[in-house]
Order: sequence, then structure tokens, then C-alpha cells
Amino acid sequence: MIRLALLSEYDSSRFDSDKSRWMNACARLRGVQITAAAASWPELESNHPDRFDAVILSAPPPRRPELSATIARARKHLLIEGLPVETSEDFEPLGKLFVQHGLRLMIGESLRYDPGVMSVKSALDTARLGRPALLRTHAWLSPDQVGDSRRQLFQQLDLAAWIYQTLPTEVYALRHGERSDLRQVHLGFPESSMAIITLSESLPPGDRYHSYTLIGTTGAAYADDHRQMQLLFQGGSPKAKRTGMGILREVEELREFLAAIDEKRLPTVSGSAVEQSLLLADAVRQSIDLRQPLQLQGGRYVPFA
Repeated sequence: MIRLALLSEYDSSRFDSDKSRWMNACARLRGVQITAAAASWPELESNHPDRFDAVILSAPPPRRPELSATIARARKHLLIEGLPVETSEDFEPLGKLFVQHGLRLMIGESLRYDPGVMSVKSALDTARLGRPALLRTHAWLSPDQVGDSRRQLFQQLDLAAWIYQTLPTEVYALRHGERSDLRQVHLGFPESSMAIITLSESLPPGDRYHSYTLIGTTGAAYADDHRQMQLLFQGGSPKAKRTGMGILREVEELREFLAAIDEKRLPTVSGSAVEQSLLLADAVRQSIDLRQPLQLQGGRYVPFA
């Protein structure tokens, strides 16, 4: 039995929501139980010092680096919702800290565990699509989620690197619009394969929306969350509302996290996989700033000569 502690440093409403989600996810799996929950690390450590082996962390981005390192020094495994740090340079020492203590660090909220993406990847892995040739993804956010765009970009890039099982050799990114609310990213992979990512921040107020198309050499697959997204018209501007997704992502993430602990291996979204996706995110931002494409040379992205 793996004992989990939930550490949620948001307001009471978010704390209750986080606790409900993860308790329901645990109920669908064997060999795991949430044995402690708190809104701060001192509270968790003082009230439940010996009641948990691993932590699920939900906290604002500025708090994540310190909390992640603290949890590692306390010799606890960590599943964190969102990125603990923003750059590959910062992630490397944090990842090594967990490895040094024989602990597992897993980045949550990955698109790899989105039910639609999992079905597309399953079709690829079972040779129904052939070799991946073109990945086309769209991610739409509403203006109130602009601060969330860095995480969204990481998720899209991590998905592309996961599908192709390697980093792209070329990166070109553009920002459009007077408010710079639209970004387009082109990734060139070996064997003339590519990924095209569109990230927009102009969805009506409400929830986000994603779509994914993967064209292979012998087949194609498509997934989106359109069926779970409803546009509500009640006077004024429409609002987007998601329904019916449940806790499928949390269940699959938790399943992988527990397996990594049990099998004494790195989780899928950890270690070099995260470092590579963060490196790629840095390259995208650099390409936007320089307004030119970059190429992969010696493990880093540089402008074309």
C-alpha cells in the first residue's frame, strides 16, 4: 500500500476540489490511499509526519520550486500538477535531487494521459498508422487563462517529442495579432516529418479546447474534446463550458506514478523527457524573439548560419 498526502496551497474551494478529485482517482486503483491532506507543508509535516510515502502537490507556480525541493529532502516521492520550474537548467538539479535519494518525480497534467491522445497514441503504437509524418495540434485558451499559456506550450511540445520519440532538428515559431494572442510553432523532425502547433488565447471566457490530428505513412487519427465543450448563450458573449471528462487523466497519471514507484524506475514524464521539452520551449521563445528558425546542434538550439 502506497500512502499519499495531498498538499494543495490554494484557497479552500480549490483545496476541496483537489481533495475530491484525487480521492476519487485513488478509489479506482488498488494499493493506494490518501492518508493525509493539508494546505501547507508545515501543517502536513507536523500533523502527519509518518503517514505518507508520496505527495501530490497542487500549488501556484512561484511556490513550486521551493516545495518540490523540500519534499525531496524529506525523502518523499512527488507527483506535481504543472511544472515545478520553467527552464531545463533549473529542472536538471531538481531532478537529480530526487534521483539522488532514490525518489520518483513526475510532472502531472500531461497531455500524454488525455483520453483522446491516448487513443491516438495507441493507434500509432499498434502499427495502424505507420510512421508519424505530421502532427497537427490546436490549443485554444480564453483571455483569463493567458497566464496558463506557458504550461500549455510545454504540454504541446512534450506531446510532439513523445509522438516522435526524439527532439525536432528545426524549430520556427511566430507570434501574431495586435495583442500577441496567437502563436504558431513549426517543428521539423527527421525523415521530413513535422509538427505544427497553434496556441491561441482568444476563446470565449470559460474553459479551454484542444484538438489533435496525427497523419502517419499508412493511416491517420484525430481526437478533440469538442464533445465535452459546450457554448452557452445566455445573453452577452457566449461562454465555453466543459462537461463529462471526469477524472480519467488523474487516474492514468496516478497509475503511472504508482507503477514507477513500485518498479523503481523513472515515470514517463520525468527526467530527460522533461528537460528536453523545456529545452524545446526555450527554443520556441528564442525563435519568436529573433524572428528566425533555429536548428539543433550539439544538444542546443542555435540560429541557422
